[in-house]
Amino acid sequence: MCTLAFYYRVIPDYPLVVAANRDERFSRASASPQRLDEKPLIFGGKDLVAGGTWLGVNERGLIAAVLNRRAAGPMTKHVPRSRGLLCLQMLRAESAFQAYEGLKREHALNYQPFLLLVASVRTAFVAYNSGRTITHHALDAGVHVFGNSSFCGATPEKLSHARELFSAASGPLRQRLAPTGVGEKRGGAKARLSSVDYLQRILGNHDLPAGSHDPRDAICVHGEDYGTVSSSIVFQDSAGGQFQFYHSSTAPCQGGYQPIEAPAPL
Repeated sequence: MCTLAFYYRVIPDYPLVVAANRDERFSRASASPQRLDEKPLIFGGKDLVAGGTWLGVNERGLIAAVLNRRAAGPMTKHVPRSRGLLCLQMLRAESAFQAYEGLKREHALNYQPFLLLVASVRTAFVAYNSGRTITHHALDAGVHVFGNSSFCGATPEKLSHARELFSAASGPLRQRLAPTGVGEKRGGAKARLSSVDYLQRILGNHDLPAGSHDPRDAICVHGEDYGTVSSSIVFQDSAGGQFQFYHSSTAPCQGGYQPIEAPAPL
């Protein structure tokens, strides 16, 4: 996954909202979101090569996502562990705090460059490997946007462009997901679908930042052997903690998002 927008405690009644594109080699096989594990119940996309996930949730109210970062220096020489397996490992935790404690025992040299997001309603953090260490940052409430160049200084224009678009979407999303009638606690299925349609226009954006001629700098990427292969939008409902998962098995500019049932919290 290479573009991820995270609305953390920004939208009333939906404390966690994620909108993400997965950019990958077209030859790497994957499957749409499904049950990945039972104890705890984990739900997310499945990498059919290594068996991990790039974006998933669990029944304990945890969401995790991993982005493959562009390398700022030499790649590790030994065969690394799949970054998707690390993401899946995070989703086996009881809480974001437990995931954080487990991640502190990992070694950066065991992985190719990554950025990892782990979040619950109470706690959220990002981690990335840089050189020989994995660095962690706690996240405050707000709009957070990450890409494959996050924290490595490469093509900051792409990230700035994406942040501008997703940040500007906060107001329209609040309006779409607000209660629409007397006694209604939150926006329902129609409100979420309207929000999905709105976010799809951003996730399917092909504009390049000023001065760039690299197609990888678009939010929706189309290359010869690499590009945006799928896209997901996830809402967590504060009323019951239920995750609402919407997934496109192709680039967001080419197809719609289908709702897929995700696990209910304990």
